[in-house]
Amino acid sequence: MRTHGTKIVRRIARLTMHNPDQLWQQYALVFSLFLGLTLATYWLNGSVIERGIAASAGITASNQQVLLAQKILELAEERENLDAAEVVRLVDKVAQFETTHLVLMAARPIALSVQASDHTQRMDEGVRAFVALSKSISNAPAVDGNLAFTELRNLYQTGGLHDDLLMAATLIAQWLEAETAYFTTLQRLFLGASAFVVVAEAIFVFWPAQYTVQSTIAKMKRQTNVLRRSQTRLRQVNIQLKRTVNHNQLTGLPNRLSLETLLGNAIRKRRTAQWPLYLVGLDDFKSINDMLGHVYGDALLIAVSRALHNCVDAENIVAHVSGDEFVLISDERPQSVLNRIKEAVGQPFDVNGRRISVKASIGHLCIGEQIREPTQIVADAAIALQSAKGAGGDRTQEFT
Repeated sequence: MRTHGTKIVRRIARLTMHNPDQLWQQYALVFSLFLGLTLATYWLNGSVIERGIAASAGITASNQQVLLAQKILELAEERENLDAAEVVRLVDKVAQFETTHLVLMAARPIALSVQASDHTQRMDEGVRAFVALSKSISNAPAVDGNLAFTELRNLYQTGGLHDDLLMAATLIAQWLEAETAYFTTLQRLFLGASAFVVVAEAIFVFWPAQYTVQSTIAKMKRQTNVLRRSQTRLRQVNIQLKRTVNHNQLTGLPNRLSLETLLGNAIRKRRTAQWPLYLVGLDDFKSINDMLGHVYGDALLIAVSRALHNCVDAENIVAHVSGDEFVLISDERPQSVLNRIKEAVGQPFDVNGRRISVKASIGHLCIGEQIREPTQIVADAAIALQSAKGAGGDRTQEFT
């Protein structure tokens, strides 16, 4: 048996070393294969990062659309009392809403699945109708304006546009997860191909040329290590992308997507019977942002997030769901939590050497045991918050 094996090895050696002067061609081929695998791995890393950036832009645009839609509804509701400057502001918000929608449609995939395709078409039609009605309100007579506003509000609240806008971020996150899994599979295939090339080299190229065996193996190990390090970097990028999708990049708190996931799991496990939810919105934050600039505005949001985080225990939930809105969930007595929130936000904040005071309105409700979608729960709290702001701000309002 040993003699038969030796004969096979010798035949392979004679075959591979038949033209020793052409051995460099085999070396060149092997090097090209490994170079191609390495470049493909780096390309995979870049592709995942690009998709992560696109997904982050889409999620940001989705959240911004919800805020703009709510602001348009607020201005449209007060249309009869708007002066010329506020009418221009309404028109500007409508233009921003339309532009943000174009960004959102460009950032997310056109058709991830039948559900995503239907959602995209439905949301696009709803946004176009919302924009058309919003533009008509500023120029319409009082009676026509009232009818247009009623239709606008029904389209957003009961027509499904609000839910579609919130669902966009979820679909983008699902797309990113699928893309990441796909590229991870491709990288594993490249590693498998690399392993196959390693075996073929050892048998048909490097073993016959014994004087180059050690140097060649060292090179092979280095290239294999490059691929492994690339896989490690890809895994780290995947972890960072997952955190990017589930956390607000400014404050580091869980974002709306993460909050809805936590709420959904808790609701399914019947753990929310005594859970109050508080939606905290800063009053007139845009004026502070416009007057002092985004640097101070961002620093103020970070300071407010830290103050709110100290209002509840470590096992409770604090999330940053939109620009100036935060959600807290605590099983403590509602009045105690409300008092701590008002006290924390009511203190002037030291922001970049300046003392900035800010007021906050709070919409709150008890989640209860009823099975509901997390987006609907947050939407109910948003209604209470808008009611508090509409009553002058700096107050609390329970959703009933």
